[in-house]
Amino acid sequence: MPAVNFDLAATRTCHNASEGEISVLNLTGLAPFLFSIDGEALQGQPIFNGLPGGIHSVLVEDANGCRLARDITVQESALLELLVEDVVLSCEAGVATLRPIVVAGDTASISWTWEDGSHNPWLLVNQAGTYKVVADDGCEAVERSINVTWDDDYKRTDFSTFPTAFHPTTTASTMNFGCFQARTSRSFHSNSAFSTAGATRCSSPSTRR
Repeated sequence: MPAVNFDLAATRTCHNASEGEISVLNLTGLAPFLFSIDGEALQGQPIFNGLPGGIHSVLVEDANGCRLARDITVQESALLELLVEDVVLSCEAGVATLRPIVVAGDTASISWTWEDGSHNPWLLVNQAGTYKVVADDGCEAVERSINVTWDDDYKRTDFSTFPTAFHPTTTASTMNFGCFQARTSRSFHSNSAFSTAGATRCSSPSTRR
């Protein structure tokens, strides 16, 4: 006659909650079986739910009255904590990656939602502004804001817009476009020409005018 034996499996609970569950698996012995947890009354179901985090003792009794007890821990998830840092866009890079850091919490279960509807743990940006992200680990949702600014040496107000000098349908005039240094100079200044797509067509060296 086989002796009573079994395995246990547990699911986690959220922080300061009682949502854990313990299941009795792989039973051997003489059926029917009765089950108890933490000294409570015996029951016929091999599942216990609504459990807080911590160590729990499960007892199984078979039809012969033979008993065996085992302990298992219901894990409690840590409070979700995010670290975000403001970002400065440089003229050279033109793009930055926003990537919140998970300081505490279950990283494997976190889902991300940015304001634009994307769900990656990061976001590529090329504009200044405030970008909000929500991280949800199934227990709580945490929202953070990341401020993106342009480098102090580069402001969009530094640009002057002139009527296009490029041919609308060909690249011939584009290839011939040039930037030239002024003959007289008094203060340091540099000039660049860009296409409508943002590509640099030409640049003049810093001058004093």
